[in-house]
Amino acid sequence: MYNEEHGVTIGHYHSWKHWHLIPVSRPVINPPTERTNLVTVAGMDGSWDLSQAVAQRPVYNDREGTLEFYVENDYWDWNTAYTTIQNALGGKRHMVILDDDRSHFYYGAVWVDKWKSDKGHSTIALKYRLNPYKKERYSSVEPWLWDNFNFDMDIIREYVNTYVNGFAQLIVPGTEQANRAEISIVSGTLKVDAFKQMGDNSFTTVYSASLSAPQKTVIRVEYTTYIFNFSGTGYYTVEYRGGML
Repeated sequence: MYNEEHGVTIGHYHSWKHWHLIPVSRPVINPPTERTNLVTVAGMDGSWDLSQAVAQRPVYNDREGTLEFYVENDYWDWNTAYTTIQNALGGKRHMVILDDDRSHFYYGAVWVDKWKSDKGHSTIALKYRLNPYKKERYSSVEPWLWDNFNFDMDIIREYVNTYVNGFAQLIVPGTEQANRAEISIVSGTLKVDAFKQMGDNSFTTVYSASLSAPQKTVIRVEYTTYIFNFSGTGYYTVEYRGGML
């Protein structure tokens, strides 16, 4: 008997709990392919890849693939199941969370691709087109659920309403996807100094200013370590969510 393992949550719906879908194989989201822009130049061997000329980093296509499931025929008839799932998914964008990776989510479109029914069971194929980076399920301002925590990979980010009385330091590990960190002064006045770790392990200043509540600033966090120093008296919050391939 199926014991609900390896399900998928799509938006507000879980594949087993809401639809009694049983995966044909363990659900896996395909990796994105790297986008290339190859140009040949007269007199030069091979080709020249311009794909990183603008972004100065690898650029990826969306993740695309198919998730296949069996449908329990004794739970509901195939026409009702097909219509219900199609209406739930069609024309929308969804968060997609694998039971095997509960601390991250993918985001994009999922739709019913094909359906086959016979006397024993029905099968349904759900196609997806998702953003290339999966995101940390909980941002630094959302409460953590330890049941979903992966001790090998996940990072605990608790950057909410932190009190400063003189000096405080926050170390923010960046992830593969460059993303914004929004610094908010909740109360008081704080001098904020932000430093980015470079390739030689030295640090360079990327921001320095005094902010008073309710002022905010945004710092771009790339795939390296950042140090935020706060001087003064007051409370601050840093909102950040990492993303990875």
